[in-house]
Amino acid sequence: MKIYILRHGETEWNKLKRLQGRSDIPLDDKGEALARMTGEGMRRAGLFFDACVSSPLDRARRTAELVLGVEPAGAASGHAQKHWEGMRQAVPIALDERIAEVNLGPWEGHCMIDDPRFPKADPEAFVFFQSPELARVPQGAETYSEVIERTGAFLRDIAKQYQNYQGKPFNLLVSTHGCASRALLMNIEPVPLKDFWRGQVPQNCSVSIAELQDGIWKLLDMDLTYAAL
Repeated sequence: MKIYILRHGETEWNKLKRLQGRSDIPLDDKGEALARMTGEGMRRAGLFFDACVSSPLDRARRTAELVLGVEPAGAASGHAQKHWEGMRQAVPIALDERIAEVNLGPWEGHCMIDDPRFPKADPEAFVFFQSPELARVPQGAETYSEVIERTGAFLRDIAKQYQNYQGKPFNLLVSTHGCASRALLMNIEPVPLKDFWRGQVPQNCSVSIAELQDGIWKLLDMDLTYAAL
């Protein structure tokens, strides 16, 4: 059994360098297109999914729908509609709060670059991303340890739920977020907190892969992109 940990597609706030956290910002047009291309690339690579769990935030849930080929009624017509009918996977999408994005509290909506339209991010927000081991979050926000703990509980439950699929060709799509995806990896292949981001915030629609072996998750690959395949 393998899990494919997917970061959502681009949003307007991603493009503007605004901190999202739990703010429920939808995908922009580029994000929707990227999610579709990611799903198409996966299918061209022979990758299909047996189940899916998503963060309940719209940007992650919508990314999962588009990767799986689930288009709302009326979204396509003619040749495009036939293409989607041929590609659609009948995979239910379960929602789980434990893989929602880190709650950034009062930092949400603030901008990491100089833009007079938006409040500038607190200096501590820069520390949060650049030096996780020194991070101090405001009241109402989550710490790294809290995000790591809840994503770890998610992984443990998934391992129990699908324990009978160990060693079998079963693929689970996990549609989540930048910080939450890195927190999942901290439970799979721990590194010092200072290396939490493993060199970068994962790109939109990038994928990390882990396999369940004897009840233990093993990291197989990280930050793959399928959109260009």
